[in-house]
Amino acid sequence: PNGGIISEDEKFKIELLINPSMIQDQLVFYLYKNGFKGIPNAGITGYVKFIKKNGEEFDRKLKSRGDNRFVAQLKGTESFNCQVIFTLKKGKEISGTFSFVGDEPEGSSRYYCAMHPKKNQDKLGLCSECGMELKLRELK
Repeated sequence: PNGGIISEDEKFKIELLINPSMIQDQLVFYLYKNGFKGIPNAGITGYVKFIKKNGEEFDRKLKSRGDNRFVAQLKGTESFNCQVIFTLKKGKEISGTFSFVGDEPEGSSRYYCAMHPKKNQDKLGLCSECGMELKLRELK
């Protein structure tokens, strides 16, 4: 419904939107039941278990935002696999797994658009999509 990646668990679906260029809330999760009917986040808790490509593992607690979404913070833009686990009001747990191939620049693509992070180039300039000034990417 929001253009993200979908994972299914029995009657439930979890949608993940990834925006590594945001300052906060880089990961946004939505929870659905029965044909993408949104589930309000009141009384639901959750966390994300990450495994980065270097083998590092860590957890992030999900925070509620608005009426129907959960967010998590992400450091960096490198590839990862993750499992998100939600605990519903009655104690039932549902989970989904996701992979992110990363948004690291290839070669010398050091500049990116904050609104269109896939728009990379090797010199400072304007985004070809929206005309916004490109930002310098911190290379690791």
